[in-house]
Amino acid sequence: MNATITIPDDSGFLGLLDPARYRQFIGDDFDFGDFHCHVIDQMGSGALLFWATGIERDWRVQVTARNDESVAPGVYRSIVGFIIVTDDRLLIVNYETVSMAAQFDDIRLPEPYLAYCQFTIPCGAYHCRVSQKADPDAPIPENPDGDGWDFHLQLRPAAGPSTIWSRIQWLDS
Repeated sequence: MNATITIPDDSGFLGLLDPARYRQFIGDDFDFGDFHCHVIDQMGSGALLFWATGIERDWRVQVTARNDESVAPGVYRSIVGFIIVTDDRLLIVNYETVSMAAQFDDIRLPEPYLAYCQFTIPCGAYHCRVSQKADPDAPIPENPDGDGWDFHLQLRPAAGPSTIWSRIQWLDS
């Protein structure tokens, strides 16, 4: 599997979730503290990975499934997380997507307009290396490089949940 998905980010956060496992609804009146606790809980259950991007913009997210642990050369930062796939699919999301679903009980992810952010992958437990190519504080080049990605999600089968995130990654970076 090798896919590149462009997703808008108007709040500085991206994520990867299993739509079948992710418990999305919080309530119609919540604040960022409530949302933050919800995200930590969902990451602890293996249903979600969520990270700060450092800047708002459209991001090119490349997804690959490989068994090796190599990191693409020249990345700004990289971290490994754990996610469980239960219905042969994962969904790349932004803050706007998950916060709308958190506020309205009748929204089901993925919403139809997000179909392009979904990809298939066999059921199972995975380590996911999230790599960000460039420093978000550096100037954005007018002509992005030919590698075609800003974030790389590298999924490989996992024997167990050894890398569960207990905080939103890169939030305080």
